Amino acid sequence: MAKRILHEATAPALQVPQEIGEARPRPRGGASRRYRRVAVGIAIADGITGMLAVMLCSALFRPGLPPGWSWVLVGLTPIVLILVFTGYGLYRVTRLTPAQEFRRLFAAVSVGVIVLGLTVNVLAQLASDQRGYSLGIGWIGAMWILLLASVMIERKVWHGALYRMRLRGELAYRTLVVGANQEARDLATRLAHGGVGYHAIGLVATGDEAVGVPVPQPAPDILGDVDGLPDTIERHDVDCLFVVSSAVGPERLTRVLQIARQTGVEVRISASMPEILVSRLSLQTIGGTLAMSLDTATLSGSQAALKRAFDIVVGSAVIVVSSPLWLAAALAVKGTSRGPVLFRQHRVGRHGRTFTIHKFRTMVVDAEQRRDELLALSRGPLFKLETDPRLTRVGRFLRRWSIDELPQLIDVLRGDMSLVGPRPLVMFERSELQDWHLQRLEVPPGITGLWQVSGRSDLSFDECVQLDVFYIENWSVTYDLYILLKTIPAVLRRRGAY
Repeated sequence: MAKRILHEATAPALQVPQEIGEARPRPRGGASRRYRRVAVGIAIADGITGMLAVMLCSALFRPGLPPGWSWVLVGLTPIVLILVFTGYGLYRVTRLTPAQEFRRLFAAVSVGVIVLGLTVNVLAQLASDQRGYSLGIGWIGAMWILLLASVMIERKVWHGALYRMRLRGELAYRTLVVGANQEARDLATRLAHGGVGYHAIGLVATGDEAVGVPVPQPAPDILGDVDGLPDTIERHDVDCLFVVSSAVGPERLTRVLQIARQTGVEVRISASMPEILVSRLSLQTIGGTLAMSLDTATLSGSQAALKRAFDIVVGSAVIVVSSPLWLAAALAVKGTSRGPVLFRQHRVGRHGRTFTIHKFRTMVVDAEQRRDELLALSRGPLFKLETDPRLTRVGRFLRRWSIDELPQLIDVLRGDMSLVGPRPLVMFERSELQDWHLQRLEVPPGITGLWQVSGRSDLSFDECVQLDVFYIENWSVTYDLYILLKTIPAVLRRRGAY
C-alpha cells in the first residue's frame, strides 16, 4: 500500500543563523504559480456553476421572492459560495484527497445554501413593504441537491484536467527528496512515474541515514547535504522538499524546516505507516514530541447503529426510485428464458455467518451444475469469468449495467448486507482464503465497495482485499456516501462488469 503524506509541517521558533536569517523568501518555480491560477479558475467555475444551479432551480421551483429578486439571488450566489468554499479550504488543490474533498464539499454546499437562503430572505423582507417573502424549505432542498450534484460534476472535470496537466509536467513541483537511504530512493522512483504532481530532481544526504537503512554509496542523484541545502534550492530552482522521516533526525528536521520557511518552498514529510484517510489523523504535541493521533473507525456500538440506519433510509429510497427498473428486469428475465426471476445463493457474511443473497437471474437454470467445469478458467479465489458461457442474452445486459444487483437491496433491509462493504463470498470461496484475507469478514458484505469503484472484476483478489481492509480501517457515513456516489460513474463506464 502506498504511504501517506503529511501535508504540512511546522517547527518551533529558533534563533535564525545570520546566513539564513538575512535571506528573503523568493517566488518559487512555475508549478506554484500555475496552481494558484488553477485555484482561481476553479473558484470562477464554482461561481458560474452556482449561478446556473440557481437559475435551473428557479425555473423548476418558483422562488417566493419579490419581482426581480431572482436576479439578486443569482448575483449573490457566487459571492457566498466562493467565500464559504474558501473557508473550507476547497481551493487548496494540492492538499486534498478525493474523499476529503467530498466531505468538505458536502459540508460547504450545505452551509452555503443555508447562508444564501437566510441572506436573501432577510434582504427581501427588509426591502419590501409586504411580509411573507421566503425562498421556502422546498426550494432550498432542491437547490442543495442540484448544487451538490453540479459542483461534484464540475470538480470531476477539473480533476481530469489537473491529472492531464500533471502527466505533461505542467503542474509538477521540482522536488528534492531529503534523505539518501533506500526509502528515499524508492520514494524518488515513485515520484518519477508521473501524474503525482512531484518531479524528483535528486536526493539530499542528511548524515542521519545510519539511524534507519544504511545509506548507499554516493551517486550522481545526491545533489548535496543539509548544510548546503539553501544553495541547492537556489541552484536547482526547487519548489518542494520531500522529507523522508526515516532518514532525518529531529535536529536536522528542525534545520530543514527552518530552511524551507526562509526560502519559501513547500514541505512534505513521509510517514512510515499504512495508507489511511487523512481525515482520521490529527497532530498533537506529547511531551515535547509531535505525534499523530489516529481516530478509531470501528464498526461497533453507535457506529454500527448509524451505519444500519443509513442503510435502511438510503436503501428504502433507492427501492422506491428504482421500482420501474425492477418491473422491467423481471419481465425481461421471465419472457426470455425458463426458470425463476430471482436467483438465490448461499453466501458468507459478517463473521462467517451464512445468508441467502438475491439477484435477478442472469444465467441458465443449470448454471450451478456447470460451475465445476469452469473453475479452472477463473483467476484466484474469486470465481469470475469475463466471458461466462452460462449467461443469457438478457443476463449479460443486466450484468453490464449492474441491474441484476438491485434485489440485494432486500438483503440490506433484512440486515444480511450493507449498501457498502466487501463483496459477499460464495461458500466454496471461503476455503480458499488466507489468514490475512479474513479481515474482510469483520463487517457486513456490501452491494458496492471500494474495489467495485476501483476496477471491479479486473482487480486481483489480493488487491480487492487490500481495498476492503482500507475501507474497514477508515469507515464513516460520509465515506459510505462517497463510495455510493462513485459507484454511479463506475456502473456507467461498465469497466470490469461481468
